[in-house]
Amino acid sequence: MFEQQINLTDVFVSMRKDPVKYKVDEFLVGHLGFLRKKENIESCCRNEPENLEFPAEDLANFWELNHAYLIIGSAFMASLIYAAYLICCKPLNRVLPYEAVGFEHLKSEKMTSKERAFRVNQMNKKKELGEIPPVFPNGWFALMESNDLAKNSSKFIQALGTGLFLVPKGENFAVFRDADGEVHVLDAYCPHLGANLAIGGKVRGNCIECPFHGWLFDGNSGQCTSIPYSSSKPPVQAKVKSWPCAESLGFIMVWYHAEAEEPFWQPPQIKGVSDGEYSFCGRSEHYISTHIQDLPENGSDVAHLNVLHTAGIPAGPRLVDLHGFLSKIFTHSWTASWKQGDPSHTSTVALTHTGKVLNWRVPFMDIISNIEQKGPGIVILRFDSLFGLGQGVLVQTVTPVEPLMQRMVHRFYFSNPWLKIVGKIFLYGENVQLERDIAVWNSKKFIRHPLLVKEDKMILAYRRWFSQFYSENSPTLESLSKKKCLDW
Repeated sequence: MFEQQINLTDVFVSMRKDPVKYKVDEFLVGHLGFLRKKENIESCCRNEPENLEFPAEDLANFWELNHAYLIIGSAFMASLIYAAYLICCKPLNRVLPYEAVGFEHLKSEKMTSKERAFRVNQMNKKKELGEIPPVFPNGWFALMESNDLAKNSSKFIQALGTGLFLVPKGENFAVFRDADGEVHVLDAYCPHLGANLAIGGKVRGNCIECPFHGWLFDGNSGQCTSIPYSSSKPPVQAKVKSWPCAESLGFIMVWYHAEAEEPFWQPPQIKGVSDGEYSFCGRSEHYISTHIQDLPENGSDVAHLNVLHTAGIPAGPRLVDLHGFLSKIFTHSWTASWKQGDPSHTSTVALTHTGKVLNWRVPFMDIISNIEQKGPGIVILRFDSLFGLGQGVLVQTVTPVEPLMQRMVHRFYFSNPWLKIVGKIFLYGENVQLERDIAVWNSKKFIRHPLLVKEDKMILAYRRWFSQFYSENSPTLESLSKKKCLDW
């Protein structure tokens, strides 16, 4: 408690020594709660220090006001610091559902998000497909990102499915990481009574234990090594399929081959990404309704670049906005060339970008990139210089979730850890351009024998190259739809 009279010598001694410097005006006095005593304060400042006394009530008001200002100011500064962290340091995470891109024309109709999703799903089912190639090519596909799987944990992943109701076909994976950090991928269902190993299963060494009866399966071979309540050795047929897997570029990948051949090439490792030298700036995730071949074919389709991607980033991803006012201010121009790589499962695209403002070239916006495709599901974009501030690497993976539903994930890395915001801005801009493609992919059909002109010759070269990833038993949409669901 304050006493009735408080000595204010320490508070006002400076004001007494230099009353001009510490102008005791109505603003200051008002904030101290002494507005009615302005003349007394000024006279006290001219008196001896021992005479500087004021009521305790007024001083308490002074400290209460300053305490409130301190709390408000601290909260404001904390908000600014957190906002700066989000903008400059925290990686971007842009995840959009299938119905979010390419269906803007439905927003004009009054409907709930569930109604809109239902409408989009119906449109997708009724879309004309065309003569599509086999739906699952052979190669490495990303199941998940490495940082989503901790040691001694498991995840259930579904991919390469039919998408057809009651058709028992598709791959169900139990992905787990042992105590040493090694990743294993098995078929998800226990051969005993069908429990899902990845849901509730416990990782023991390099094995995973079934949550139902405790059967233990080796992560390398898939063989059952122990049945806890049985005194006999597990039978040889007590086994689940073990899938070839690898970790590369921040992803856990699985090898798929229609004839069950072993991998004859491995996912790449890249300096700066694999060794952690570059900073991770963010990721994006999209679901796209099209054939998997359509997505990387963009690299060989040079003509579309200067139509779909001419409008600057401020114009946004919506196709209806690409001829508006903003599209005339900031523009892009592109040149590209595609060729088959060596070894044969690779291809490359040399891409040059020029940025313009009001049709005037802006040199620091020039970007030269080299794009490498590794098999059907991995694409790596290297940027020698981003606005002169550092080098960047974008890793793209495409995984068939269903025959005509692809999951595309981008992860971006930047060489300058102090300018991570540059990588985030670039990734966002790249996503704007990507979503223009997605809007087209979501509504197009596949044309097996397209009508082309001589300037489109790289598209045919690309299709011949991509055909190597299909084999005799590669599943087609027709073969999947003819499988019986209740043959027992």
